Amino acid sequence: MDIAFMADKGGVGKSLLAYHVATRLRQQGRDVALIDLDQRATSSRWAGGTGYVDAYALADHAESRWGGHADRVWDTPAHAGADLRGSLLDTCDLLVIVAGSDVESQRAAVELDALLHETRGCPPSAVVVNNILPQSRRGADLQSAFRAAGIRVLDTVVRRFACYEYAQLEGQAVCEAPYGKADDAWADICRVTAELLGLRSEE
Repeated sequence: MDIAFMADKGGVGKSLLAYHVATRLRQQGRDVALIDLDQRATSSRWAGGTGYVDAYALADHAESRWGGHADRVWDTPAHAGADLRGSLLDTCDLLVIVAGSDVESQRAAVELDALLHETRGCPPSAVVVNNILPQSRRGADLQSAFRAAGIRVLDTVVRRFACYEYAQLEGQAVCEAPYGKADDAWADICRVTAELLGLRSEE
C-alpha cells in the first residue's frame, strides 16, 4: 500500500501527518517506510530521532531499500511538478490532500483535487483538514465547503496542539511525548489512519 500526502501550498502540515501516520501504521505491526521527497527532509529527520519507522530522504537514493517495504507513506514537496505528480499517480493507492485553516490553503486543495482527477486512472483521494484550533468551528466549516464542492474529505479534523512542536524538537512522535494534550493529538492521528485504511479497503 502506498499513501501520498500532497498539497499545492507549503506550511499545511504534510510532514507532520506523513510521519505520524507512518508511525501509527508501524505501531499496528505493519512493515512501513516513510519516503521524504521534500528537499527540506523534515519528516525523515523527525523519524530519524527514534528510528522506529524506516525513513528515507530524497538524498538517500534508496529506491532499492524502500521498495522492499509492504507499505510506504510518501511526504511530497509543496507544488510538486507534473513529472512527480504523474509518478505518484502511477505508484500510489491513495492520495491525501492536506488543507490548513486559511483560505489560500482551501483554494489550493480544491485546485489540486481537480488537477489530479483530470488524469485517467487517478487513485482514490481525500482531503484532510489539518492544524485547526481546538474548539474552533473552522474545521467543520472547511469540511462542509469541500463536500459542497463534491470533494471527498475525511471526517477527522486534525487539531493544532503545541505538543507536536515539542515532540519534533525532541525527535519523538506525539504518542511518545509526555506533554499536555498529547493523548488528544494522537487520537486524531489514529482516527485519520483508520479512515485512510477504510478508504483503501473500499476500493
